[in-house]
Amino acid sequence: MRSPVSNIIRTGLIAAALAAVLMLAVFSFWMFGPSLFPNFVLRHSPWLDPYVRAMAKLQMEAAPFSGRSLSEREQLTKCLKSNSPDVRNAAVILIGELALPLDVQSLLDISQDSDPRVRTAALTIISSLLNSESQNFLIIGTQDENKNVRLSALSEIVDRLHSSIS
Repeated sequence: MRSPVSNIIRTGLIAAALAAVLMLAVFSFWMFGPSLFPNFVLRHSPWLDPYVRAMAKLQMEAAPFSGRSLSEREQLTKCLKSNSPDVRNAAVILIGELALPLDVQSLLDISQDSDPRVRTAALTIISSLLNSESQNFLIIGTQDENKNVRLSALSEIVDRLHSSIS
């Protein structure tokens, strides 16, 4: 017959062993899950690090994003309406890098976004249009509540003036 103390010790050792196995399983999935099961991780991971690694894995396997196909442009348009300011900002930057055409209403919407980073990226795109409509957006940008957005708009205006004088 075992003493109560040895039962407690035995139970504690079993619990510690189970905890170690569980920690090993979580660590293994954290490290290898994104490369082995990227779609599962993207759908179910509550942590950012595995999510980002899984996304990178999928992007490395995918064809380059050109923004030229209708489905790609529709995806970017959906991203502009995302609840996440990081997603909206990335979409605006990608639209600018790919020089994708946007209608005036979309430009107006993103230039009035709630996140200052999105508004700043929108002003950069707008200023690249080099027409009278974009000048109006830049003037609106100089009155923004965020200092960085105002500075970006003023910088774009100064660059335009400088290039028109040269």
